[in-house]
Amino acid sequence: MTTLFEQTVIAMQANIAADATVIADGATVARSRVGPWQGADLPAYVLTYGPDTPLGDLGPDNVRFIDWEFVVFVDYYNKLTTAAIDTVLQDARANIHRALMADVTQGLNFILTTIPSGADEPLLDDAADQRTIAYRTNWVIRLRTSINDIETI
Repeated sequence: MTTLFEQTVIAMQANIAADATVIADGATVARSRVGPWQGADLPAYVLTYGPDTPLGDLGPDNVRFIDWEFVVFVDYYNKLTTAAIDTVLQDARANIHRALMADVTQGLNFILTTIPSGADEPLLDDAADQRTIAYRTNWVIRLRTSINDIETI
């Protein structure tokens, strides 16, 4: 069995991969990718685990479940020869936002909500005649697990 955290990231990956614009762009959507990018793999969206924190006290008022805040990073990678980098980055951000906010439960009964949590400064690297870009958006997922087992509700 997989943890509810892993199931969350799998659902988020599927939701981004199902977005019409992401499909039209021929983008790769992956989880925790390692290794160099090949041209055919780009553009790409990569989901990575961030920190998680239990919310509230565990005690007499809460003996059946734990509510968590779980951060998921969604990074966008691309290589561009165009000067319209800002437009490309904002289009990617809009794609991610649309895909993840269409259903704030990500289609899972243990997710309470999805909260957009901003974006980091884009990383730009000028190499040869292309500019490599990396852009991270941050997402807080509130989810509920059993108090005894993070694989169940």
